[in-house]
Amino acid sequence: MQRYASSAASAAIAGAFAAVAFIGKGGNDLGRTTGVEIALILVCGVGAAIGVAYGRSGRHGRGSLVLFGALAALTALSIFWSIAPDRTWIEAGRTYANFAIFAAGVAAGSLAPHSYAILLRGLLGGVAAVTLYALASRVWPVQLGGVTEIYARIAQPYEYWNAVGVTAAIGVVPALWLGARRSGHQPANALAYPLMALLFIAMFLSYSRGALIAAGIGILVWFAFVPLRLRSLSVFAIPAVAATPVLLWALSRDEFTKDGLAAAQRADVGPEFGLVLLVLSLLLLAIGLAIGF
Repeated sequence: MQRYASSAASAAIAGAFAAVAFIGKGGNDLGRTTGVEIALILVCGVGAAIGVAYGRSGRHGRGSLVLFGALAALTALSIFWSIAPDRTWIEAGRTYANFAIFAAGVAAGSLAPHSYAILLRGLLGGVAAVTLYALASRVWPVQLGGVTEIYARIAQPYEYWNAVGVTAAIGVVPALWLGARRSGHQPANALAYPLMALLFIAMFLSYSRGALIAAGIGILVWFAFVPLRLRSLSVFAIPAVAATPVLLWALSRDEFTKDGLAAAQRADVGPEFGLVLLVLSLLLLAIGLAIGF
C-alpha cells in the first residue's frame, strides 16, 4: 500500500508541474498567470500549514525560507520606487507564488524527510510530459505548434523557447539519478536513457544557451559529489552520443533552423523527425535494459 501511495504522490507532483506549464504557458498572459499563481499560493499555503502543524521539529530549511520571504517582501516593496510599477506588481505575484512553493517544499521535508524519491520521480515525470510535447510540436507542427509560430526554435507548450530549454535542463539531474540508482525496478530505471537523449535534443533545438549552461553545471555538480560516477557516466554519455546524429540532421534542415516558415512547411519533415525520435528512444531503452540487467 505504501508503494502505491508513493507512486500516487509522484504522479500528483508530475501532474501539477505539467498543469502549470500547459495552463500558465510562458507567463505572458496575465489572466492565465494570475489563475495559476492563486491556485499555487492556496494549495501550497495549505501544505505549508500542515507541515507546521504535523511536521518534525527542527530548523532545517528555516534560514532559506526566511531569506526567500525577505526577497518576496523586497520585490513587493520595490513597487514604490519602480520605473514600471505595473510590471513590478506582476513580478511580485510570481515571486510570492514561488515562495509558497518553496514553503510547501520545506513543509514536505519536515513531514517526510526520507521521501526525496517521490519528489524526483514527480519532477522528472512533469519534465518528461513537457519535453515530449515540445518535440511532438515539431512532429505535428500544424496541430500542436500553431500557424503563428514563426521561429525555428521549439517553444511549445510555453510559446517561449527559453522556458522549454530550461525545463529540459531541470530534468537532467533527476534523469541521472533514475538511471544510476541501485534501487527501483530496472525497466523503470532504463527509461532514463531515452529520456536523457530527448532532454538533450529539446535543449539544443530550443537554442537556449542558458539551459545548456545550467545543465552543464548540474552535471558537473552531480559527478563531483555523487559517488555513483561510473553508473552515471553511461546514463550521460550513451544518450549524448546517440542524440548527436539526430541533432546534426535536424540542424542541417531549414525546417529546424530558419525563421518565418509556415507550420505547413515545417510539417514536411515532421513524420521523418518523429520516426527518428521513436527509433532513437527504442534503441536507448534496449541499451538501458541491457546495462541494467
